[in-house]
Amino acid sequence: MAIFKIMIVINRSKFIEISDEGLSFYDGNHQKIVRYNKQIWLKIIEWYQIPREPEEIPQDILPMNEMIALKKVLLKLNVLKEDKAILKSFERLNNFYDCYGGKSLEEISKIKVMIWGCGTVGTAIVDNLAKMGVKNFLLIDSDIVEEKNIIAQSIYQKEDIGLKKVRVIKNYVEMLNIGEFNIEISDNFIKNEKEFKDNYQYYRSDFMVDCADAKNEELDIQFIKFAQQYDGVYLSTGYADDNDYIFKVSNDFDKFENFMRSNWGSSKKKYQLSSNRGVIIDSQLLGSLSARSIINHILGLDKEDRMLEINLLNLTMRNIPFE
Repeated sequence: MAIFKIMIVINRSKFIEISDEGLSFYDGNHQKIVRYNKQIWLKIIEWYQIPREPEEIPQDILPMNEMIALKKVLLKLNVLKEDKAILKSFERLNNFYDCYGGKSLEEISKIKVMIWGCGTVGTAIVDNLAKMGVKNFLLIDSDIVEEKNIIAQSIYQKEDIGLKKVRVIKNYVEMLNIGEFNIEISDNFIKNEKEFKDNYQYYRSDFMVDCADAKNEELDIQFIKFAQQYDGVYLSTGYADDNDYIFKVSNDFDKFENFMRSNWGSSKKKYQLSSNRGVIIDSQLLGSLSARSIINHILGLDKEDRMLEINLLNLTMRNIPFE
């Protein structure tokens, strides 16, 4: 399904006049069509004041075949024109991007996102980005859906238990009926940085989102270097105690890498605690903020490197420097 549909409408730039002699218009030269009388032309022009779908033909002006032939002539003369109309399902989204005067919805649809880890937060990020117009994903996760996953997020259902997470997410997104998606999936379990590079270096993503909860320091560092190598944006998320964390890096990768190396032990414990404590109320918040961070970066609203801490008890946020 396309974002836009083609409509037929009168071309208001043609300086159209209707008289007893027929229809005349100016497009650098004066032209005239004298085949029909004034009343017929008035009805035709009135009909096409409102954008019409290409197959829509007025029933009470001329015989059907004659009206179809006339429409083709008017389109060729550019008295009528094809116009793109935003589909109802995309109106609000199109209005959102219009507000910021930056990227169009079509440009957003070309962004490529790699998501490593499709648990509570990963699924929320995919869900939010898909509904924001992002169409291209590589989803990486080796797990299957378990009963505990159902309470943690909004995609997996009871009938999905035992199925591969990446397959369920792909099916879910494609069933949203909001356009064509290009979703690649991988259920490989990545044990080291070589496996990661061998398997995924072909996918030149704009954003690399790390939501995995089972990795070592060098693998994490490799993921960061991978983003840097291909001029991508690295984003990582995590829970700890009563805080959510979002890391986003696109500029000073060296500084962030040094931060991760010097703080690996404490940061794993403090910022990326694999505690299985994610529930829907927190994972949806973290997924929404992460997706919004990506959209803001695309629109040029916020391209700064940052570590964002969200306090879940008093709902405050603060930026923490990479030191």
